Amino acid sequence: MKFTRQSTHALVSGVACTMLAGVANASEASNVSIDRIARSVQIDAGFLSRSDADNSPFTEEWHGHVEARHPRGGMAHADQFFVVNADRIEGEMRVMSSMSRRLSEASSSLEVAFTVSRSDFSRPDATWGWSGDGALEALYGGAEAFGERPACRMSLHGLLAYEQLASTTNFPLKSKGVPSFGGFGRSRGSMGFTLTRDGRRYEHELLAPSRQRGMKEFDLVLELPPGEYVLNIECGLLESPFRPGGPVLGEVTVNLGVAFEPLQPGSAEPRGTNVSGFWHQSNGTFVDMWMYRLNSDPMTDPETLEFQEERWYQHSMPFANEYMDGGAVYAIDPTYQHGFLFTRTEKEDASNDVHATTSDVDITLSIKLDETTEVGIAALCAFKNESDGADANHGNCEIRVYSLEESATVWEDSWQPDADKAASSRQFVESQDWITLDPGVYRIRIKSESTSNDVRGEDTGNENGFWYALAFETP
Repeated sequence: MKFTRQSTHALVSGVACTMLAGVANASEASNVSIDRIARSVQIDAGFLSRSDADNSPFTEEWHGHVEARHPRGGMAHADQFFVVNADRIEGEMRVMSSMSRRLSEASSSLEVAFTVSRSDFSRPDATWGWSGDGALEALYGGAEAFGERPACRMSLHGLLAYEQLASTTNFPLKSKGVPSFGGFGRSRGSMGFTLTRDGRRYEHELLAPSRQRGMKEFDLVLELPPGEYVLNIECGLLESPFRPGGPVLGEVTVNLGVAFEPLQPGSAEPRGTNVSGFWHQSNGTFVDMWMYRLNSDPMTDPETLEFQEERWYQHSMPFANEYMDGGAVYAIDPTYQHGFLFTRTEKEDASNDVHATTSDVDITLSIKLDETTEVGIAALCAFKNESDGADANHGNCEIRVYSLEESATVWEDSWQPDADKAASSRQFVESQDWITLDPGVYRIRIKSESTSNDVRGEDTGNENGFWYALAFETP
């Protein structure tokens, strides 16, 4: 099939409309962050040189256009319009030249640096002194193996096209691994896109000149592990180093649509997931408590507050010479759940109060499983006791799985510090297990409790850090 300049451009534009319409709403929630953008169009024709650029990562839409005309040597123009955000990258760049002399380069380029991440509240930060695997990492073979599991699906659809290309005209990108065939002979560059991860090439789609006209469509799906990526898109027309000052003739077009979609660990997705959080802090007759629920309605249930994901909740309560503190953060992803609970209690030597000071925080998840499911349960506990006194302080973390249909606990475990270890040193306890649950409705309770009793002669306290992860897999 033979294409004229008009027919080729019409085809490219038609593909663009169809392709971009399908990409625009492909991602509901992205785990991609845009770090850097560099985009430009330029023409280098001596005194006729023109350029336009934008390097702001906050500019979502940008249209660049430059052109140059020589009275007796023809004209050239370079265009670019791309939309770039954390959900999608889509647009078109086009370069055309009919200049028979003076043109060194006419090009359009876009470089987007982005990071693919995966939220994980089941892993301590460096301040806790933990150097091992986080709870979710431990379920999937450790930090190194888990770090290579895909966190994002990147769908790329596009078209590369050129026509009316003179044999004295080159493309801007190095065509390593892209052969050039036909009457033009030796390799003369390429155009298209390259994707690198952490500095190494991850994928590319390039088109090298081999005749006067050429076109290539592509439809790719890439699964990206967490990392730092750079997407480089470029097209252009360059003079041949073997014919300096010769004619630079042709038209090149790159059309690209990219959509990002998060990928999660796990293969089974529980239905009807709901969550509540409960704080209970007390000293003797003094008791205070708070209750949160996901999507709570303050009009019908004014005693509860909405419990939002990925938000840190904390309550601290001084009472005479005692102190109680509790906090929590959690996230519910489609096929796994993860979070962190914190409790701390303190009593001072000056206290005459014989009552125990307690801080109790728990999160309860309600889920429905439609099929037999393998459930991974991982816990990582950090305990810090500040007294060697017998029964002075106590820390406890536990997870319990309760079947509402059977009215019975189907799995539970709890973790405490080693009483023989020296006080004031932080102890870490970890656990991973996989259990099989039949279809049904379950309640999963994750709890952390700190207790401090009166100890004469010293100030004392107890602190728990509790990271947990749940993963759901179809056997």
